[in-house]
Amino acid sequence: MYLAMKQHFGTGSYNFFKYNGKVRVNSTTFSVRRDAHFFERLGKKYHGRDEELRNHMASNFAANANVWIKDLVAENAFDTYVKWKAYQEALSYNFRQDCACLGELKLDSPNDLFFAGESGMHPPLLNAYSRGTSPETLLAFDVVFGCFDRWDKEIEDPIIWPAIRQFLEAYRPFIRIDPIKSKAILLKEFT
Repeated sequence: MYLAMKQHFGTGSYNFFKYNGKVRVNSTTFSVRRDAHFFERLGKKYHGRDEELRNHMASNFAANANVWIKDLVAENAFDTYVKWKAYQEALSYNFRQDCACLGELKLDSPNDLFFAGESGMHPPLLNAYSRGTSPETLLAFDVVFGCFDRWDKEIEDPIIWPAIRQFLEAYRPFIRIDPIKSKAILLKEFT
């Protein structure tokens, strides 16, 4: 599972869900690894709770795509997971808070959040993400408005936006965004 997650969040060419977390690995290679005991510790911690182990890894890979197995058994990795879980449980509230902050931007219209402008620069919503708006909020906006496909065409930046998009697409399957709730929150916050 660790190797599949690392590929899922790293290269962008592997899809954890499409391949059901399967990767090529053999027991001989595993047995000679110096870090094999970290895998065993993590396996014992989440024995029989695959979804929780998957979410533990996903939360840590979302925080740092270069996380190593040793890092996943450290105390701060468990703290990261607990915070991630709490954030997911209050996703609607957190989305509402982010929308309230976005509403404070000095824009002529809420539609201006999405426009890259004539120069192909980053739209204000993407800039807000770079300043700390959660990835869940950006994904909720995409669920409701489908803005990512439009940004692919409008944003001329060949480095930052594609990297953010790759991360968000890798992260998307691990969170549950309710499009109806998200739309209701957006209507309330921006009308």
